[in-house]
Amino acid sequence: MTFRFSALASMLLAAAPALAEPATDAGAESLAESFRRYLGPVEGVVTVTPETDHYAVVLDLAPFIAMIPEAQAPGVDVSLSPLAFAMRDEGGGLWAVESGSPPTLQVTVPGKLTLALSAESLTYAGTYDEALSAFSQSQAEIGGLVLNETITDPTQGEMTVSYRIDTLRTESNAKAGLGGGVDLESRIDATGLAETCRSRPTPTCRSRWNSRSAPKPIRSRKAARRCVRPSF
Repeated sequence: MTFRFSALASMLLAAAPALAEPATDAGAESLAESFRRYLGPVEGVVTVTPETDHYAVVLDLAPFIAMIPEAQAPGVDVSLSPLAFAMRDEGGGLWAVESGSPPTLQVTVPGKLTLALSAESLTYAGTYDEALSAFSQSQAEIGGLVLNETITDPTQGEMTVSYRIDTLRTESNAKAGLGGGVDLESRIDATGLAETCRSRPTPTCRSRWNSRSAPKPIRSRKAARRCVRPSF
């Protein structure tokens, strides 16, 4: 999640012009236009607001999600909370980027999949270097990260998997590579990791499992795994 946020911000900021302090309406429009040139002329995706010494940026990817053919199927719902972050011009081609808005994701495909991703808190801070076209340093901490996923197969049943990470911390540093490009060092620490799985086979699958279990126990266990662990 954090890596994706950093990568997206890197690509967007690479196209952004240098802006002088303090933040102004004209500067906000110039920055928004830079983002639109990268993302395309889709209405409602980018909002940039000047806030005294920084720019408040909101990226709402809902219009892009609505363009995905699978997302237009009856009953399908995909929702991703907007990405909000602050950009402050530090001078010399350096930008301070901060975010404290944890993202949420929900996906519903009737009869097949439900997925929910959320976090209780997010603290992100990084320095984007225009000359490097990357974040020279960044730190992030995500608290209460939870992923719940339920997969349903009409012939085999339902499987639910839940993950929780109490605290996820990331740290990265980048510098120009000797042979060109960028050398990146990163570290990820996770504490309080828990995973739970629950399966609920269909009556047909359960009956097939029971009918084979008595005469051939070993084959029964293999059959049971096929029933309660569907793959897609």
